[in-house]
Amino acid sequence: MLSGGRLVRSYGKNLLAISLLACANIVLFNLAISYTSATASQLIYCLVPLIVALLTALIFKERLKTKKIIGIILGLVGVLIIILFPVISGQKEVVFSLIPNLVISLGAMSYSFYTLFSKKLLNIFSPFFITSTFIFLATVLVLPLAIV
Repeated sequence: MLSGGRLVRSYGKNLLAISLLACANIVLFNLAISYTSATASQLIYCLVPLIVALLTALIFKERLKTKKIIGIILGLVGVLIIILFPVISGQKEVVFSLIPNLVISLGAMSYSFYTLFSKKLLNIFSPFFITSTFIFLATVLVLPLAIV
């Protein structure tokens, strides 16, 4: 068993990587939310369970059952309709709605990867330690942006 310091040195890069994914989620969401609706952004975040399920199947070779596959397809179609709604509805200011929706989608992807990979680190670190690391890193990285 590795001691606390050796444990962090051994898995610190992984912890830093997932913390950066969580930070990216926050930054991307906050950049884009001013240019789209809160309803659209939260509906886009409905992608997270779908993405996690697909990534789990692809990366960890977990088998998806037929009902789960149908649910993923229906959810994906619904979210794509919401993301692309500005284009479908023929809004004049498509760029101002479409781009923020895509940026929020990137945030959702980032959070999905965070969720997926943090599960492995839960076998090594406590949830409190993982969350504390993410919060500390987010504060260090985002605070200078907030001041400006």
